[in-house]
Amino acid sequence: MSDHWRSVIVTFIAVLVVSFLLNAGADSLIASAGLVPSLLGLIVIILIGVVFDMVGTAVAAAEEAPLHAMAGDKVPGAKQAIWLTRNADSVASLCNDVIGDICGTLAGAAAATIAYRLSTTSYFLRVFMAAMAAALTIGLKRAEKSFALGKATDIIYFVGKMIFYFEKATGMKITSTKKNNQKRKNRNGQH
Repeated sequence: MSDHWRSVIVTFIAVLVVSFLLNAGADSLIASAGLVPSLLGLIVIILIGVVFDMVGTAVAAAEEAPLHAMAGDKVPGAKQAIWLTRNADSVASLCNDVIGDICGTLAGAAAATIAYRLSTTSYFLRVFMAAMAAALTIGLKRAEKSFALGKATDIIYFVGKMIFYFEKATGMKITSTKKNNQKRKNRNGQH
């Protein structure tokens, strides 16, 4: 089996498990919380999806050259931002297709749960609440797209800086460069 299809299958299984767990958790939390916390939770879920969609869009459009200049000056986060741009397809897929889509699904489920709690008899209210969540999600994602494309390198540098500080604080390496350096050497014919 090719690496592509293996990654597709792994992504499918991971999204299935994570989405199931998050949907079950969010549904039970929203069902037991009051109306205001439930609405705030819905807004947070939508905003998380929008932010990750923005990062996924930005990483596909970011320019690597300015990041190299920053890395040469040893600016914190520049190397991580370079790693993000070099792995743009995987990062964009994770941000847009995995996290963004899971948040969209969660938002729809949360909106349906909230609407059902508001009125078990009003079909219109339940449908309107789900439609409002979808409109808010899609409207915000549409608004962030042009921002993400216009400020792509700045956004990816900011994310790289956040990763830098996370790696520094936890000792965990998210942006390992060993594999990238090996790939580069193999492309250049060095062994």
